[in-house]
Amino acid sequence: MGPGAAWLILWVPATVLVLLWRRDRRLAYFVPIAGTTLFCAGLTLSAIGWLGPSGLAAITTIGGAAAFPALAAWARAYTSGDLPTFLSRLRRRPGWVTSCVALALLAAAGYYLLGRAIVERWGFRDDLTLFDSDAPRYLRLIAGGAGEAPVAHKHPAYVLLAGSATRALAAVGSPAPLVVNAAAGAVAVLLATAYFRRVTGSQVLAVLLGAALGLSTGHVIFGAIPETYAWSAMGLILMHLVLAGREESAQPGAGRQSPARLRHVVPAAVLAVGITLTHLLPALFCYALGQRGWWRWRRLLRWLAALVTGLGLLLTLQNAFFASGRLDLRPQVLAAEKRYMADFSIAGMREALLNVFRGVFAESVVAPCPRPGRDRDGHAGVQLGAYSDALSRICVAFWWLLLAGSVAAVVMSASARGPTLAAVVLGLVFVVTLHVFYGNTHVFLFSCTFTFYLFAVVAHGLRTLPHRPAALAMAVWVGLCTLNNGRFCARLLELLRILGRFGEGAC
Repeated sequence: MGPGAAWLILWVPATVLVLLWRRDRRLAYFVPIAGTTLFCAGLTLSAIGWLGPSGLAAITTIGGAAAFPALAAWARAYTSGDLPTFLSRLRRRPGWVTSCVALALLAAAGYYLLGRAIVERWGFRDDLTLFDSDAPRYLRLIAGGAGEAPVAHKHPAYVLLAGSATRALAAVGSPAPLVVNAAAGAVAVLLATAYFRRVTGSQVLAVLLGAALGLSTGHVIFGAIPETYAWSAMGLILMHLVLAGREESAQPGAGRQSPARLRHVVPAAVLAVGITLTHLLPALFCYALGQRGWWRWRRLLRWLAALVTGLGLLLTLQNAFFASGRLDLRPQVLAAEKRYMADFSIAGMREALLNVFRGVFAESVVAPCPRPGRDRDGHAGVQLGAYSDALSRICVAFWWLLLAGSVAAVVMSASARGPTLAAVVLGLVFVVTLHVFYGNTHVFLFSCTFTFYLFAVVAHGLRTLPHRPAALAMAVWVGLCTLNNGRFCARLLELLRILGRFGEGAC
């Protein structure tokens, strides 16, 4: 049990209150706002050093209880309306559902097998790092290791979500961390495939785009290595899928769908922001673009209050059941993030821009040659090298042509533009801007937080073309990416074998 378990007693009167006044609209409106106000005050006091982790845990518990009125109302809507409608749609499209599930299972199997092969050669050693990731540390965190430095200030609910799934699988004897992470990566591919179908209107294009995303360097590596990034991609894609479900239909005469409801957009945002705090702004983009009149302060306040209290609920559960999941915003914890900030000199900014361009538009999708190197803490390990052979250079060139052609198609065709594209472009601009100033020495590490955006742009471009040429282009790309990134994985395993035995190696 975690240090906040005792505070769960505060949820008893909150539950009674909801049961007694469950039909009171004022309760559903004002309680989340009051909980949000209290929660934000607690965060502020903790950040300036006036409130310790224990006091913050109490305030978080109250803030989480403020989500109960909305959850009670949403639960009835889910069971009486949303779930039957969703199951009915699945039954009407058995072939499409089978294709999506098959692609997800293939992705899960591939990620798991690669992860197991990596672990056999690496063994989650702290003295041997892979692409600057912190997989050994996060494994200890989801196992409940209280001695690890806190991460809830930037990954608020990751320990709860991944840790709960890992414990459940471990109870039945499964190799839990690898299975859970591979499953998260596979669900991200599944959600992305559903999104691509909504955008393009083509099942073939959707499956090819989903396969291409699943084969990208970032998704392959972080689908195999237990970390926060596969989960981060899953939450991010879910937010955009919810938005895509509300966009104006491309079918003639279908009309405009109603604005997205809070019970749909808030859980997706809570999942995404709960895994990675930097998804907060993309969550706002997805919410705003799925509404009419979102700028009306009452509507925006309701969304924000539901999001914050939902996060408070997850943080309370995490603090109660995982000693490693405490939320700690003391100044010394936040000050540690300064090490990831950019060098603001002219030379530093020039290097940052090059790193961001290479990491976002090349390495996240097309794998270069792996090489031995050291991380910023001096640990030996594997880093990304150069595009030093013909196949990788051909892949980069083809990818850039595909991306540039999609951008040109979007610019020239009004039918490609809409809320889904706007959300993708705004999210991509935000991510690029963020990494110019933060984490730009290892941009590839964050691939799962932006690779989806690139393929979403491609999807919007391909929807303007005849389906057969578009599908042929994507099929060629999937073939090239399979060859190049498959060879990358083989070289990575060989390099890990050499490094594990001798401490040195080369491509």
